Amino acid sequence: MSQANQQLEFLEVILPTLEVRQILKLYSQLKLNKYILLLFTLQFCNNTYACGIKVTGKVSDASTGSSLHAVSIFFKENAKLSYTDDDGYLSFDCICPGEYHITIAHIGCESKDITLNISKDTFLSIALTHTTTSLNPVTLKGKKQESQNQAKVVLNRQKIEENLQSSFSELISNESGVHLLRTGVGVSKPIIHGLYGNRISILNNGIVQSGQQWGNDHSPEIDPFSMDRITIIKGANAIEYG
Repeated sequence: MSQANQQLEFLEVILPTLEVRQILKLYSQLKLNKYILLLFTLQFCNNTYACGIKVTGKVSDASTGSSLHAVSIFFKENAKLSYTDDDGYLSFDCICPGEYHITIAHIGCESKDITLNISKDTFLSIALTHTTTSLNPVTLKGKKQESQNQAKVVLNRQKIEENLQSSFSELISNESGVHLLRTGVGVSKPIIHGLYGNRISILNNGIVQSGQQWGNDHSPEIDPFSMDRITIIKGANAIEYG
């Protein structure tokens, strides 16, 4: 390989990275052919000037015309990325002439891809459309549960059958807060939290039983073995039942 060819390959690599004063210093050190140096210097200066194009612009909302902040603008060919400022303006420096594929994206907007031939300083006016997402109707279903801020006790059929020898009052006396008032064999009435007689309400299939209110010798006229369950409600919630 001749010395001139070696100089050409060397200049292709090193020259674009140097300033003019550095190029002159390189010429004096390497004693390059002045015509070769002049050729590459002119090419370098031409490329530097050509890639000095400035691309500016503004991005706004297509519907309202308001400026969009933090919109990303990406040049695919040279991988340059920038974002719009608070006023929606964008700016790119040192762009070389040529065809560019540009992607503009913003949160909540449809991305836009444009192709642009750039040969001089260019101003872009870009409008983005916000996406509208429609949701199908949503139906919420729920079941209201009665609030029980006081104790509620349920005796099921199995527990009733396990106490066949007991009367109605005796059957529920095993539960917390329930006691008996006995006035004879098989004659008793329930005392719930100290209340008895007409101070408590007994319902049989929704019908009020008031026999225990007539006197101490009268117990509830209810056959517990005809029932599937017995519910004892204590506290303020009992007011609902009289």
